[in-house]
Amino acid sequence: MTDAEKAEILEDIIKDNCEPESWDNYASIRYYQGVFIVNAPDFVHRQINGYKFAAIRPKSSSTASSAKRYVTFTSGVTIVQNDGFDSATVKGAAGTAGTR
Repeated sequence: MTDAEKAEILEDIIKDNCEPESWDNYASIRYYQGVFIVNAPDFVHRQINGYKFAAIRPKSSSTASSAKRYVTFTSGVTIVQNDGFDSATVKGAAGTAGTR
């Protein structure tokens, strides 16, 4: 497979597993010159690769408009197939409004 084909498969995996509904509404991903460019809210970035630091909320609205954070990938595109996960039934109770 070419790098572009591998990138397309990886893009599909990301879109299917990290906030799938966001990609049609408010997030975008693009493969360009060997890297993925992701334009999305922080919670989408955290699901893709996370941050090596704790996210800090800006203290004022003027700071919020100029504060930017980026996630970068420096390695080549690699496709990993994981055959180690099985489905499992989870039993438990979920609370409802008004109960404690």
